[in-house]
Amino acid sequence: MKILFLSLLGFLLTATNLTGYEIVKSFNNNNKPNNIKSYLTMKSHKNGKIRTSKFISWSKNNGELQLMWFIEPRQYKGMSFLNINNNMTMWVPAYKKTRKVSPKNKKKSFMNSDLTYADFDVRDINMYTYKKSSKFGVIDSMECYIVISTPKDLSKEIYSKHETWFSVKDFVPIKEISFDKNGEVFKEKIFSYSQKDGMDLVKTLTIRNIQKGTYTTLFIDSIKLNTELDKSYFKEINLKRIPK
Repeated sequence: MKILFLSLLGFLLTATNLTGYEIVKSFNNNNKPNNIKSYLTMKSHKNGKIRTSKFISWSKNNGELQLMWFIEPRQYKGMSFLNINNNMTMWVPAYKKTRKVSPKNKKKSFMNSDLTYADFDVRDINMYTYKKSSKFGVIDSMECYIVISTPKDLSKEIYSKHETWFSVKDFVPIKEISFDKNGEVFKEKIFSYSQKDGMDLVKTLTIRNIQKGTYTTLFIDSIKLNTELDKSYFKEINLKRIPK
């Protein structure tokens, strides 16, 4: 029992002494699926009204490769989105052409939601500096590390920094607060998870635009992991091919 207590104490002391970079790296090292195929519902709340959209998402390599096809509502059906290493393209059937999303346009709303295109960027851990708060946060009885991530090159970003709350237990983000270029709170994201095949997978994601007083929630309706999905599938030609 004494050995067990000392081992536990050693673990707690080690965990407490983790740096912000080490916490983020631990999250990146969590067990994740090779690829994900899912159906999602997105509900955006603005001025007392709710806009509901449904879409299919296929992703690989932790979001570095992603395809989305919108199937509802009617005015969005057939629109699609391709992300290859943060290089983004939209297919708009009404105009029968693809449209590249330039870096300066990543601040724009994604499909009239509280997400921006920039929210789909996969962050390179080495392109940020990290500072861990000396205090712990608590959300729904979960103790959390609080890590401030600041981009090394602000000219390419729409956010000046992120304050991310990572679960002490399993190093997944529970909450994230993002700040605009003036240092003001811009958005808040809240994550909830379910377990599948021993992995923590996002079940819902709520994005609140603090400055506008609007919010959007994403719901994962169904999900398949580690199917046959080759990286060669992530091409512009497949923007027009909605999976059955």
